[in-house]
Amino acid sequence: MKKSRNYQLLTFAALLILAMVITSCKKVSEPIVTTNSITVFTSTSATVGGNVTSDGGAAVTDRGVYWSSSPNPVTTGTKLQIGSGTGSFSTNLPGLSPGTNYYVTAYAINRAGTSYDGQVGFTTAN
Repeated sequence: MKKSRNYQLLTFAALLILAMVITSCKKVSEPIVTTNSITVFTSTSATVGGNVTSDGGAAVTDRGVYWSSSPNPVTTGTKLQIGSGTGSFSTNLPGLSPGTNYYVTAYAINRAGTSYDGQVGFTTAN
């Protein structure tokens, strides 16, 4: 009888601890990122970047932009890492062609996944 009572108490304690762990776990979501407008560009370069406004509850391990001369730069372009963490980020894209349309999309990655913002387009000067 005493062993049965101890077993019941141990089972209850284990279930209580499990419930506390489950309810105290923090849900992690993908980070929130925005693509900056392209306001500084010449015939052969442009300043591109974005802003990670929320880490989603986990460290942002990679952030940057995809860029391309074709729409949908995430699938058609080049990935350019510009650091990690939250906040604003930017870099210069040199070697662009004059009078050409380009598209940029910011991205951010944490352990929940990758998030993207919409693409921003610009045309280099002639």
